[in-house]
Amino acid sequence: MALASTLMCLLLAACGGGADPASDGSGGSAPPATDGTPPRTAALPPGHVALGLSLDRLQALSRPFGTLHDAIPAGVPPGFDWRERSKRDRGNVVPVGFSAFTGWAQAFWIDGAPVGSQRLELRATQTLLCTESAGTRRWQRVQQGDIEGAAFRADFAGNDNIAAEVSAVAPGQWRVGFGAGRAYHFWPRQGRIVLGSEPLCGMLMLFQARAVAPDGRSLPPGTAAALLAGGGGDYWLNTSAPWDSYRTNIGVGVGQLRRVGAEWDWHGMGTADTEALALLARDGYVDRTRP
Repeated sequence: MALASTLMCLLLAACGGGADPASDGSGGSAPPATDGTPPRTAALPPGHVALGLSLDRLQALSRPFGTLHDAIPAGVPPGFDWRERSKRDRGNVVPVGFSAFTGWAQAFWIDGAPVGSQRLELRATQTLLCTESAGTRRWQRVQQGDIEGAAFRADFAGNDNIAAEVSAVAPGQWRVGFGAGRAYHFWPRQGRIVLGSEPLCGMLMLFQARAVAPDGRSLPPGTAAALLAGGGGDYWLNTSAPWDSYRTNIGVGVGQLRRVGAEWDWHGMGTADTEALALLARDGYVDRTRP
């Protein structure tokens, strides 16, 4: 019995947050991403901000739905349609009558990995939307900053969730622990955003993650990954509708779950085509999350 990806954004009246790749989302600085992108020399369009990720990197974060996960997430039973691979739900097509949206993300233990052997660190969570008007496409960052979340049952059955162990390591950076049979499901604290009337040409939910030892120290070289992480998104009836067994929210999709290594790396989910991703890499985005 396949279970739809609208399992993910569950109890949320809010699903909000993110940050610039070189920012922590609270005005402080975070170490730069190791993307290999050369410094930009051409001027950005007026009012635009560079994302700082190459087209190749953006494509790697936006692999086609149906791509196998790096490993099987522990606690997700066989038969779930997102257990082994990423899954498209509505994609860029907003359901009729739905007016709000949020990005979200999730982390799991790898099936068979020693639970509790590592902690997850997170930063730079953000969501961008591509809209099209009169044949012109434009990217906007719509969510960024602090996150909130909980340790849900890994199969999300019954919306069962408990508090995760979350501590702030630095401004805009968090360390998370969660137990066996659980997944850490998180979203931007700022809340859902109102969608405009323009058609969508893509969404991109991004965050950086790394694994550390339980005491926060770096993992020894060669330590096998124990955690998976990936992104997703949901359409909502409106910005305040309570969760109602998937009647008030419909999934955009479930992104590929990738191993979390000892070095900071980008994770997430994207639904844009190559043309839209090239536009983002070249011209950046308009930031709607700041005054």
